[in-house]
Amino acid sequence: MTPKRWESARQQGDVEEDDMSDTNEPRVQYAPRRTPRRRRWLPYLNLILLVVFAIGFSTLNRRVGQEEATKQRLTAQLGATQQNISELENVSARRLETIRDEAARMRADADQHVASYASRVDAVLLRLASLESGNRKNRAKAVAALRSELATLQKELQTQLATRSQKRPTQREVFCNFEQKHGKGIVLIYTEFDYERRISGRIIDTKTVTGWGSGFFASNDGHIVTNKHVVEPWKFDSDLAAMEALGEILIRRDSIRIGCWPAGTQFLNEDGSPRWNTGFNNHQTRNLRIFALAGDAMTEHTLEIGTNGTQYKTHGLNDNDLAVLKVKGTKIRSLPLDTSRPLTKLDPIMVVGFPRGKNGLERGAAISSATIGCVRKVENTIHVTASIIPGNSGGPLIGPKGEVVGIVTRIYSETLGICIKLQHALDLIDQGRAARKAVIAANAR
Repeated sequence: MTPKRWESARQQGDVEEDDMSDTNEPRVQYAPRRTPRRRRWLPYLNLILLVVFAIGFSTLNRRVGQEEATKQRLTAQLGATQQNISELENVSARRLETIRDEAARMRADADQHVASYASRVDAVLLRLASLESGNRKNRAKAVAALRSELATLQKELQTQLATRSQKRPTQREVFCNFEQKHGKGIVLIYTEFDYERRISGRIIDTKTVTGWGSGFFASNDGHIVTNKHVVEPWKFDSDLAAMEALGEILIRRDSIRIGCWPAGTQFLNEDGSPRWNTGFNNHQTRNLRIFALAGDAMTEHTLEIGTNGTQYKTHGLNDNDLAVLKVKGTKIRSLPLDTSRPLTKLDPIMVVGFPRGKNGLERGAAISSATIGCVRKVENTIHVTASIIPGNSGGPLIGPKGEVVGIVTRIYSETLGICIKLQHALDLIDQGRAARKAVIAANAR
């Protein structure tokens, strides 16, 4: 009996469980069927492999991105370097041309001097020839005159040779010479004005605002050039302008007090207050006044308060940030000025003034501070690398020849300063003179 038949008969009760006598086949026992264990760690292995693959792919993409960014940065740096090299080549070519022109001029001057000396020698020879044909009586006087003329000619030749043998001063020597000869023409400027704090139109108290700046003598008549934001600071202060527009304060513009102290002058008392009697001012000694101001170039702003907001104006940062003061009773002469030679990139420059005002001075004396740099570029204004700090505003910008070429005005960073060209200040002085003459003529009628 086969196992299947036996199982069927057993279920029907025809055979006993152990009865297999009706078959000659041996009894077969079957082992139970085992269910294999599931490998539970396989899904985790797949997940780990997927994560590792994702991390590797992300790292590869990041490395590729970094390499691409590095390549772009290096390409940009290469372009900038090539541009700088091109600019340096242009500047070098211009300087080489200037040197060649200077050499040609010097050769022309030398040729002119040689021709002059040759003509004078020829004149002496002619006079010697005339002596040979003259009488003895006139020879003594003629010989004495010739000896005197020859001695003068010899001195001139020695002077010319000594001048040619002297080397040209270095740029540092040019700037140092300027400081030594013209340092007193630079002035420290101190200003203060009052404003009233109000609530509902009622005055609560009065506050005083102080400020510092620099300036310089630009004429022998006592004209001092500076910035407008030094002598009228409220026009450039957005906070004060906004508070006044809101009715919180009232600026008393007629309360402005201005003082100027030439470099080297003691300007502070022991208590730290200004020593008004040692300089020029407009309210005690009254030997200082505002001579001319450039026209206002105001910019309108909106203070986002309330439904419609509040409008207020501040002065723009432009070439109109200029002012001219006038002093009387001074013997200080103008600084040397230069508007004939335009500046070019990389020209050496010097900035002189009083950075940080009285906080940068240790002994209460107006000792000016100088810093050097070069020209970044020249457009409507002059961009320089010299370090400019608040307090330098209104001071002179000195060019390569040791002459004033601009007015220090504002900064964008420690090594990016903006200067106004000198010609704007000279035009403002001329306008002030013309206005003064017009007033005098009108009063004389």
